[in-house]
Amino acid sequence: ILKASPNLKCIDFQNSDLINDHLAESLIQSVKPKFLSHLTLAKANIMQRTQASLRSPGILQESSLLTLVSNFTALQVLNLENLCNVTDSVIEAAAKNCPQIHSLFLNKCRNITDKSIIALSERTVIATLGIEYCHNITATSIIGLSLKCGKHLK
Repeated sequence: ILKASPNLKCIDFQNSDLINDHLAESLIQSVKPKFLSHLTLAKANIMQRTQASLRSPGILQESSLLTLVSNFTALQVLNLENLCNVTDSVIEAAAKNCPQIHSLFLNKCRNITDKSIIALSERTVIATLGIEYCHNITATSIIGLSLKCGKHLK
């Protein structure tokens, strides 16, 4: 399907168990980066995982997430909600490589910190940001984000 649809603008894998490193590689090889503006990988890995299972083939690794946000530079909406390997490095790469991003959903991404929010406030004009259950984010970075992007925030 991906090879036959290189001009996809929106891809939604919400609640899918299909998303893994192999599928991420297929996306990168098949979909033209300049067209993809909406990518949803939310809740693709909702089950609790042990540290050993985080390296299993059914998980989207941090390296694949980094590659996705580095390649799809036209992203405007990115939903990574509840993915266990979303880190500050992934969000910093998204902020750096996806300047048009205006909606980002990171709810239940427990590995992100203020560092992610600071990167977003410095490099993007975020209008919608989901950070529910992101316990490593403090009021300090949220205040900084609101000062820089406040008129756009919803």
